[in-house]
Amino acid sequence: MATTKDKLLGCFEICLFMKEGVNKFGSSKQESLRSFLIPILFMPLALYVSALVSDSSESFFTYILKGVQIVIGYGLFLTLVYLGAKQFQKQENFPKFVTAYNWITLPLMLFVLPIIFIVFTGGNYEGLKTYAVFITIISYVFTGFIATYALRLPWELGAVVAVISMAIEEVLSKVTEYLLQT
Repeated sequence: MATTKDKLLGCFEICLFMKEGVNKFGSSKQESLRSFLIPILFMPLALYVSALVSDSSESFFTYILKGVQIVIGYGLFLTLVYLGAKQFQKQENFPKFVTAYNWITLPLMLFVLPIIFIVFTGGNYEGLKTYAVFITIISYVFTGFIATYALRLPWELGAVVAVISMAIEEVLSKVTEYLLQT
């Protein structure tokens, strides 16, 4: 089992697109289940930042709806990735994918810190949406990279995994947007 230090190093290496970074994560089911603590702990921050850069009001209902969107999207995405991995006889690598995918939340949250800093210091909000788009795009790139090396897929299929993630998020985002307007 990899240590926390190894996993943090793995996150850093993934951010530098070093394929060895993915190998810093274990492939046991217990380790992948424990890794869900990371996105769970960061979910309130993600919801807060999501509400900051959205056009809707910051009501309690908005937070609940966006939270449900994140949970459904996460579950649907991981289910589709597992089914795809099973189709290509790579399901034994799925726990490693889940572990690395959950741990990459840490550096992605570091990318969010400038948004939080600007909000709390009363800075100019003008570039926030553009920066949020950058964070979203880099998260898809990391997803494809992790899928390629954790699931041992060709890079084209890793890109498909990233596109699936993007499609799920886009559809659920539109559904959430629609529900907030009604």
